[in-house]
Amino acid sequence: MVKRILLSFLILISVIFFPFWISVILALFGIIYFRVYYETIILFFIYDLLFWTQEPRFFNLILLTTLCSTVILIIVELIKRKLKFYKK
Repeated sequence: MVKRILLSFLILISVIFFPFWISVILALFGIIYFRVYYETIILFFIYDLLFWTQEPRFFNLILLTTLCSTVILIIVELIKRKLKFYKK
């Protein structure tokens, strides 16, 4: 539980101060390491609120990183259920 809280705090700090790719790497680590890491969706929602701009190449989606993090979380959780060596 302490590891999960520390990683969430670290991702929050990286969302605010560091480049985007560092936040993505930390979030992917959290999604893979912890069981269901819903904090990723909340933290990337904060990222969208802070740094949101409309991109015409992405169909002017408002919460693009939140949507992507939700899809990645669902896909990784489905893959983890199929793996035999992953503990539930």
